Amino acid sequence: YEIRVEFPVNVETRQLIHRMVEFVIREGPPLEAMVMSRELENPQFAFLFDNQSPEHIYYRWKLFSVLQGDSRSRWRTERFQMFARGSWWVPPDHTTARDLEDQARDTLRPPEAKVKGRLTLRERDELEDRLRGLTLDTQDIAESMVFCIRNSDSAAEIAEVIGEALSLVETPLQLKVARFYLCSDILHNCTAAVPNASAYRRAFETLLPQIVRHMNEAYRGISARMRAEQFKRSVLTCFRAWNEWCLYPPYFLDELQQAFLYVPKSDIEEKVRAARAEAQRMHTGTAGDVDLDGVPLDDEEDIDGEPLDAPAASRRTGGAGSSGAGRGGRAPGTSKWYDSDDD
Repeated sequence: YEIRVEFPVNVETRQLIHRMVEFVIREGPPLEAMVMSRELENPQFAFLFDNQSPEHIYYRWKLFSVLQGDSRSRWRTERFQMFARGSWWVPPDHTTARDLEDQARDTLRPPEAKVKGRLTLRERDELEDRLRGLTLDTQDIAESMVFCIRNSDSAAEIAEVIGEALSLVETPLQLKVARFYLCSDILHNCTAAVPNASAYRRAFETLLPQIVRHMNEAYRGISARMRAEQFKRSVLTCFRAWNEWCLYPPYFLDELQQAFLYVPKSDIEEKVRAARAEAQRMHTGTAGDVDLDGVPLDDEEDIDGEPLDAPAASRRTGGAGSSGAGRGGRAPGTSKWYDSDDD
């Protein structure tokens, strides 16, 4: 059975598929599942659900092709099997692809009209590129913040994209912190004299509880103690700054902080069980088979030392002589302060 891959004629659909392939390769399968759950009713993402459509077949082939080392413009045209004893896939030829690309350029429509409250495809691509390449560098975060403030008309969409980026579990910790800092910078500048900039505060208010829950999952998943403390300090610093800026009511910020520091009961019970097991091992002497009582003494060993020599003791007791009276005619061992009855 052969599956022939057809190059999508619609330019926007083709670009969307290429962008989806790029994100799935970068962020992993969970991103595909998240997009499918969010875009269930969006006709632009129909290729994710209709398994028999040419667009879905092209999407699956393109994802497999790039994972095998092919580029976006050059790929292997020999037929292949994705799975052992599976169907044979026949990739599209380069000639058809080039013809469609030329046709798309010839019939290119005027620049996309700006829809109020929505980003254009180019603006969304730029935002997503910025989020993927974001670093902890202050200048980098500031430039991304400026882009977001300049596009405040689309505050709700931008906040949603940032929220989705922060919800990916596989995201490296440094990138996750950088994106959280970007969120904080946007909130700090939402009072700027830019139309609709204040909309960011309302948009993030609805998203922050979910964002913080994902940050909590990332925090509890850090095994290294120093890295966990550094991650915790970075997040709590933002909470304190938001409190100083009076962005949200104190009770809301307290709820966010509690959600971030929340430890499930199962985790606590697991730590308690581990501590009890360790204490039990120490108590029973099974901790590494170490004998905590030391080495027993040898019964034949004399620990009382050598006995004193009797003559030597007599000499020490009697003073200068070994016989006769001592100084003053006293008997050996008699105190000089002792008065006899004759005295």
